[in-house]
Amino acid sequence: MITLRTHINDTATPMVKALRQKADGDTGLFAQIGTDLTAATVSRIQRTKTAPDGTRWIPSKKYDKATKSMRTAPARTLILTGHLRDSINFHPRPLSVDIGTNRIYGRIHQLGGMAGRNRKVRIPARPYLGVSKTDARNIQSHIKQYFDEV
Repeated sequence: MITLRTHINDTATPMVKALRQKADGDTGLFAQIGTDLTAATVSRIQRTKTAPDGTRWIPSKKYDKATKSMRTAPARTLILTGHLRDSINFHPRPLSVDIGTNRIYGRIHQLGGMAGRNRKVRIPARPYLGVSKTDARNIQSHIKQYFDEV
């Protein structure tokens, strides 16, 4: 499984101490964050075709039997069957959230590398897991709202 883990590890600040006390066994905040990040990840796969940092993915190529050459097939990048997109899920914890997929091929699409028979096919990295600037602002908003309730 490839997973993005978001957690708070600064134990020195009063805000984090308050979060630790409030979050003792409560996964509500990170469930909200997980829901948002899962939706953003699915959107990247299905619509925007961009990495969390905003860079465009290299389009997929498809073999054309008629011309016996590879041609670009951008509309289908990472969604040939939809299994990867549909497998994105999250697991909230009191102080973190794991977001990822259980699909074996999720890693090669995230990081890139050699695949296929005898590892002869180069798959370019198409990062779909991660936190964009918009995601970070949404996370901050959730945390602020959470602390306003403390």
